[in-house]
Amino acid sequence: MSELKEIQGYVQDIAEAISAVLDMGVEIIDRDLLRVAGTGESKVKVGTKMAMGHICRHAITCRQPFVLIDPGKNQLCEVCVLFGQCNIIQAGLFMPILLEGASEGLINLVAFTGEQKARLVEKQSTYLEYVAKMAELLSSKIAENRSTKKLKITSDFLKTIINSIDLGIIGVDAQGHITHINPAATDILGLGSASLNGTNINYLLPQSPLSKILVNQKVDEEQVVTYQIGTKQATVLSYCYPVVTDGVLTGAVEAFYRLADVQKTLERWADAEYQSTLSEIVGESEPIKKLKAEVLQIAQGNSTVLIEGESGTGKELFARAIHAASPRWNKPFKIINCSAIPDTLLESELFGYEEGAFTGAKRGGKIGKFELADGGTVFLDELGELPLYLQAKLLRVLQNRTVERVGGNKEIKVDVRIIAATNRDMEKMVADGEFRADLYYRLNVIPLKIPPLRERKEDISVLASYFIDKFNKILHKAIRTIHPEALAILKNYNWPGNVRELENVIEYACNFEQGRVIMPASLPARILVNTQQVLHDRNLQLKKNLREVEKILITKAVAMYGGNLKEKEKIALELGISVPSLYRKLKELNIKIDNCC
Repeated sequence: MSELKEIQGYVQDIAEAISAVLDMGVEIIDRDLLRVAGTGESKVKVGTKMAMGHICRHAITCRQPFVLIDPGKNQLCEVCVLFGQCNIIQAGLFMPILLEGASEGLINLVAFTGEQKARLVEKQSTYLEYVAKMAELLSSKIAENRSTKKLKITSDFLKTIINSIDLGIIGVDAQGHITHINPAATDILGLGSASLNGTNINYLLPQSPLSKILVNQKVDEEQVVTYQIGTKQATVLSYCYPVVTDGVLTGAVEAFYRLADVQKTLERWADAEYQSTLSEIVGESEPIKKLKAEVLQIAQGNSTVLIEGESGTGKELFARAIHAASPRWNKPFKIINCSAIPDTLLESELFGYEEGAFTGAKRGGKIGKFELADGGTVFLDELGELPLYLQAKLLRVLQNRTVERVGGNKEIKVDVRIIAATNRDMEKMVADGEFRADLYYRLNVIPLKIPPLRERKEDISVLASYFIDKFNKILHKAIRTIHPEALAILKNYNWPGNVRELENVIEYACNFEQGRVIMPASLPARILVNTQQVLHDRNLQLKKNLREVEKILITKAVAMYGGNLKEKEKIALELGISVPSLYRKLKELNIKIDNCC
């Protein structure tokens, strides 16, 4: 639709005004030769398109006013199919409607009688000037219509954006009457779906900071506001801004988030969580290959998993790998270290608390790890340290899939998978009454045992290379490998701290190694001392074993040959030693010979 057509009522008024003043027929067409308005004989043709319109098309294209005195005789008429037969009008004035250099249409002033033609010829300049002013009015109206359309499009965009975001928005005018309120605001505050436009903010939400903004006209810093709507409360993090137009206050806007959502987002950011995958579990030994295969199977379900293993074996890494390989991979993974949080705080960390639940409780309360992990996975590390009084609450979470905040009285549904880990003997703890049997069996649905490093020493070389690459990047080193002697020392070590201890040893060695290969001298002293002690102990054991073998052999020889001098010579010869050496060994090994002489 042409822009003249969009303001057709106004165009018709202009046509009739021109006709009334000049007493001539008026026809206004758009750039496609569609009749938009007209008077007299042309009025009945409004809405139709010109069949020929040769002169009109010329005026629109040239963007210049044009007066035709003798239709059919002007050279412009020569290309017209009605050339020489044109008797429709006596004369005409054609005025382009220009906007930003482009023709939007044309005003045609038509003389149907000789008297009208005579006046047009006589007052041509006056008519041109007047019709030009009318064309300018139409041009201004088109420009205004364009601006209105752009404003409406912008307004619709803004409304769509405001109505689609999770941020609550309330706008009021200078008198405090609501002009805008988006669905997020009504949802957060529980206001229902009825229209609230025109309602005074003081009546609807007396606690709103907007009233203060309308008085002091300053941006209000973020603040926590608790709204009371009927019997319900809504605690939000609020920001308020004055709206000033040409230096005059015209209203104010409040933007707010549900405080619980803000806390949840902050918790997720603060945790700096990462997704670890099976590729980060380094090892080529059969136990590790078997564990990786089990992890892939376990990950697909929702059953609870109990990971058992010594400290430093990588239990958290396996827990993360299970989560990353599961359908919950794009949901939160929350870690709760049961030994790192004081008993007095552990319950609120797990389940959260309501505002005013205890002295020092944050305004608006706090969301617990189980709620934050909704849809994802909760990893309970150091499970054996969980106090007995919390074991009952955890059991209820497993049974009912609900949590109850400290100081609260309602159950909150949560969808979480629980993975627990421990380095303690849980069965012994159950037998000793230190851990609830019912909770243990609930958690131990799928047991996963991580072998210690000493039971998979074939992985030491692979792990060492992995950690060398890691610390090369961190320490800006260029170490290529580890010397075979140094690797042998690592393999002779017992690794009470498991993979974590090996990582620390490689980090130490990378710091002190000046060359491209980690040498034994770059290893920590405790590893070297331990290796020497192991070798010493082995030598002692070997000597002890040799003495026992010697004693057995000599005792058997004495029993076979006897104990006199000649027989002792035979025994010495048989054993390949001298007689004095035999006497010395008999004494050292405390072997008694009854017929000794």
